[in-house]
Amino acid sequence: MLVLNEDADFAAAQVARRLIQEAWADLDDEHHTAAAAIAERARLGELTLFVGAGASIGAGAPSWRELLDKLGESAGLSPAELGQLSTLDARDAGALLERRLGSADALRAAVVKLTDIPLVSVTHQLLASLPVREFVTTNYDTCIEEAVRGAGHSLAVLPGDPIGNRRSWLVKLHGSVADAERIVLSRDDYMRFDAEAAALAGVVQALLLTRHMLFVGYSMSDDNFHRLMHEVRAIAHDGEERLATAVTPEPLGIMHEVWNRDVKWISSAAQHEPMPRRQAIILDLISARASVARSHLYDPSYRALFNEGELELGRALLAVSQAAATDGVDPAVRDALLADLRVTPRA
Repeated sequence: MLVLNEDADFAAAQVARRLIQEAWADLDDEHHTAAAAIAERARLGELTLFVGAGASIGAGAPSWRELLDKLGESAGLSPAELGQLSTLDARDAGALLERRLGSADALRAAVVKLTDIPLVSVTHQLLASLPVREFVTTNYDTCIEEAVRGAGHSLAVLPGDPIGNRRSWLVKLHGSVADAERIVLSRDDYMRFDAEAAALAGVVQALLLTRHMLFVGYSMSDDNFHRLMHEVRAIAHDGEERLATAVTPEPLGIMHEVWNRDVKWISSAAQHEPMPRRQAIILDLISARASVARSHLYDPSYRALFNEGELELGRALLAVSQAAATDGVDPAVRDALLADLRVTPRA
């Protein structure tokens, strides 16, 4: 794995990788076509990310089903009861666990113990490298926050943080280990945070209407999300264009067909077997294609990556950025110009 701290270095490395192409040799033409379409949306500022529990498994977090099983074990459920637990609606499962553990506080403490993990996965890092400003998650862990901030970007977490001038923001639909009082699992939790949940759901619906949403690690089995999507579907589109794309390591089956009207599915499975590593390769390809050329374009250290036309463009950009920094140029004009050009000259 190659980790780079500077935007220019990262963009230059992605240019070089796109020229070589070997990193994505395991993907087929359909994967390349889908990745190119998603990357274009990211470059244009049209992409938003919805991250589910599957993205955190690589960091050591339990899957949703594993979380319920571990909570059931903590609550003293018998093997037979654990089997029945998996058949319950998540809210009813949460209500049962809360009753067996003795209180809502005890249930939240058990959730925090199981999902407060110190690491992030490769999936989180790849998603954090995309030029995306809005994130949504049902996860309790803080992996997305750590990955985005580790990439050098400021991030507001909703509810709680003011967005202000921060580059990115994250909607946590079910609460967070960093704010255990807001963790939502039991039916009582959903009722207790009904007003807050409605506001956050409204934000997600607005994103579905105004962006293209990429789902990663999310099974779409949440009944609340079904209702949310149903309301969006009524006004969103005429059926010609899907609202979202989902990347999954699983083979496509009838569950995926349920969502096929609204969601384009990209499976990394091979020969009907789940392939999580191949999913990461797809996300890596999206990241490489979405990388926006910045100051590396006029950094002489990278001249071997560009043809003469691109080098001339780099020289022109450098001249513009230098002219914008001269005395007499209104700071607001300068900042707007450099933001539009997406250039930040290296000192």
